[in-house]
Amino acid sequence: MSIFHVRIKSGPKGTAKEHATYITRQGRYTDRDDLVYSTYGNMPNWAQGDPKKFWREADNHERANAAAYREYVIALSKELNTAQNCVVAERLKTALVAEGKPFQMAVHENLGKLGGEPNPHMHLMFSDRVADGIDRPAEKMFSRFNAAHPENGGRRKDSGGKNRWDSKRSTGRVRSRRQSGPSQSARARPSAAA
Repeated sequence: MSIFHVRIKSGPKGTAKEHATYITRQGRYTDRDDLVYSTYGNMPNWAQGDPKKFWREADNHERANAAAYREYVIALSKELNTAQNCVVAERLKTALVAEGKPFQMAVHENLGKLGGEPNPHMHLMFSDRVADGIDRPAEKMFSRFNAAHPENGGRRKDSGGKNRWDSKRSTGRVRSRRQSGPSQSARARPSAAA
């Protein structure tokens, strides 16, 4: 029986590229054979086809003490097969990441350390920088947003201005979506695509 679990975390400046390497099992993580699906999207022009470049530039240019990325780590169903869990992961990604935010996602299927039970789960890391149609170089994209003249500043951060209570309510909404939404429809309509 699957146990519902979602963890939401922030990655500080300087950790994004390494974390993307970890979830996609590249570099020093290639010996782990649990990656079953990986995708990315909404990259700016200067990072098309190269999500590692995006995360490297976030590490280099995001403000000090700022989050370079946010991440959802969500348990997937042990009762579904790999293809079905990938469909669930895609649906969760669509529901959780606002349109236009750069993201990278990976689905892992490893065995749990306690008892060897399957532990399918997804990692969805994304930038809080919201797309606004203005093409900026990397060093400008991560600078402070300028409300009066958006073309002179960086992209607005979606997380900006949230207090602790707003963040807590947002977390509750994410958890309630996971319990009642995409996994039920995935069971009804399994897909063979992986």
